[in-house]
Amino acid sequence: MADSQYCAKCGTSRPADAGFCVNCGEKFVDSAPVERIESVANEKVVVGGAKSSRKLSALAIVLLLVGLIVGYGGGYASLEPVVDQLGSENRDLEQANQDLELKNLVLDGDTADLRKEVNDLKVEQDNAKGSIAKLTEENEQVRADYEAATATIEKSEEENARFIVDLEKSQSQVLGLSEQLDSLKTKLGLINANTPKIEKARAAIDCLTGAADCDVDQERSAIEALDPSLVPLLNEALSALAEAQDWLLQQPTDQYTDEWVDWVREFLLRTANVFVATVEYQNGVIKVIGNIIADVEESL
Repeated sequence: MADSQYCAKCGTSRPADAGFCVNCGEKFVDSAPVERIESVANEKVVVGGAKSSRKLSALAIVLLLVGLIVGYGGGYASLEPVVDQLGSENRDLEQANQDLELKNLVLDGDTADLRKEVNDLKVEQDNAKGSIAKLTEENEQVRADYEAATATIEKSEEENARFIVDLEKSQSQVLGLSEQLDSLKTKLGLINANTPKIEKARAAIDCLTGAADCDVDQERSAIEALDPSLVPLLNEALSALAEAQDWLLQQPTDQYTDEWVDWVREFLLRTANVFVATVEYQNGVIKVIGNIIADVEESL
């Protein structure tokens, strides 16, 4: 067979060792199919201008199978279907690549959203930490105020205890003075002398002991008739009592506060002043009446 021949079907020039026409795929009956198949299977095929061992191996297998099928059929077939198949797969790969790129874009967007959410959470966390720090500071302040109030209450309780002792002492003195007044009243009852001094002393004692229903003005008149120097003591005792009564009306509604503690301390102080002024006043009255009784007894 000559080195160069032509296809009987389309007239295309063919190499001497070709088994089919590269233009129309017409088989040449004067070539050995099996040898051609083995030759084709051992070649490296270039697709798209780039070599790939994995794709070439797959292509070689495909070509081998095609060659075997065609060989068993008694001839060779065109490579155009194979090339078309490879082109279709390449387009599928490109489409898959585009889909992956689109998914990557979507993932990038989701990643950006997640980063934004993370940043927002960090901001909220920082705000929460700030709020907790502020609440902790306020709690410490409340605790400090509570400890200060507790210390104030304890100090006030100590002062109140001292005031109570003084009040009990003053009350005891008042009771003692009342007993002295009763004793003087008894002595006056035993004295039958009808003198102005005795009558004035009796009127004063009746007002002080409650034997006579005297108001403030009547008591002041009786004391003034007995001894005018006793009137300032009476006025001081009455003023202290009025101040204590007015202070009692100003009691705070909220107890166990600094304001309430201050109010209790002031009220006890004013109450003590009432007892002190009352004791001083009654002592003055008892002294005057005692002197009158002593003078009368000496004259009898």
